[in-house]
Amino acid sequence: MNPQATQLNEIRYALEQLVSVSGADVLKYSMETSHDKEYESSTINTIFPGNDFGEAKSHLILLIAHALAALQPWGLLPILLSHFVQAFKPLIVPFIGSYSETVNVLQEHMCTPLLTPLDGWESIQQQAMALGQIGDIKVEFFSGSCSPCRNYFKAMKMVFGAHSIRIADVRITLAALAARRCLDETSVTDEFMPNLINHLSQGQFSAEVPLWTITVYATYLWGWLNDFMEMNLSSRGNF
Repeated sequence: MNPQATQLNEIRYALEQLVSVSGADVLKYSMETSHDKEYESSTINTIFPGNDFGEAKSHLILLIAHALAALQPWGLLPILLSHFVQAFKPLIVPFIGSYSETVNVLQEHMCTPLLTPLDGWESIQQQAMALGQIGDIKVEFFSGSCSPCRNYFKAMKMVFGAHSIRIADVRITLAALAARRCLDETSVTDEFMPNLINHLSQGQFSAEVPLWTITVYATYLWGWLNDFMEMNLSSRGNF
């Protein structure tokens, strides 16, 4: 599904505010205007009728939700600006899992029941064993290597696919969960998560995802971001 113009504006503005970047050095983002504030107020009231979040809290909820929903990692280590990475990392920390909650979970889902191995692997057991070479992603990330990063990403996609779980649904759920942390639990109603998820997915959300998928995905995102390669802005004229 191609993003609509309103979605692109939301994503652009959210990323601009999250990483505090403005001007031609990176990308030309719009500054916050009275129109933006009106849009945020209208959006938050549409998603959560009768809320009493306030302007600052509403801004933060939409900022975090839109930014994380827009961040789509791939199976290779990224080239990014350091302040971009630093902006996202605190949002992901609460959802990072241990080795047993990530690598071991993927291995178990790959082998019980047996999935079909991807090209280049003789058996699913061999592919699962290769994941065991990945260390503790919490502290070691992907050791600055594309190989474990790629293996984890492919295994994650394979396992999610075997359970008919879309990565997009996991990504949007993580975004909504991160945004919910802005609020005191006593002020979070039962409608908060489904309403925000419906907004972020533009009504295209497939189904609720199990919590272990959030942990597996967030931990990948953590390793992927931390092993980024620094973008050299001085060479941008070569492109």
